[in-house]
Amino acid sequence: GGVDFLYAVGFEPMHGHLVLQRRDTALLWVGKAALQAAQESLAYRGSKEALQLREALQLSSSEYAAEEAARRQAWLQKVPDEPPEGQAGSALICVHVGEAQHWRRFDSSEVLEDVVNFARSLPGVPLGRP
Repeated sequence: GGVDFLYAVGFEPMHGHLVLQRRDTALLWVGKAALQAAQESLAYRGSKEALQLREALQLSSSEYAAEEAARRQAWLQKVPDEPPEGQAGSALICVHVGEAQHWRRFDSSEVLEDVVNFARSLPGVPLGRP
């Protein structure tokens, strides 16, 4: 690969580094032309496109995760504050999402919509629109 190319254009190993001791302009130009030809090959272009696609998917994935977190936070902001443990008139509710269990207390005056908003704020629950 790359190290072989450097040897071919005149670099030499020295103290653990590759160093260009003698500058041969003609050899460097030939090496440059070989690199440009390789960049125009189908294999190179295909690999470059595959790399760009992977990078785009990773970026899309991180942007999606950020958007999902923001939407879940919007649902959580609609949920009233949790009453203290042991407060009279409160109920402890468990929401199961897959294998996970999420416990939370709600005041008796709070409505089913508050429980649904809490559930939508949890990871793994379909989001819907806030």
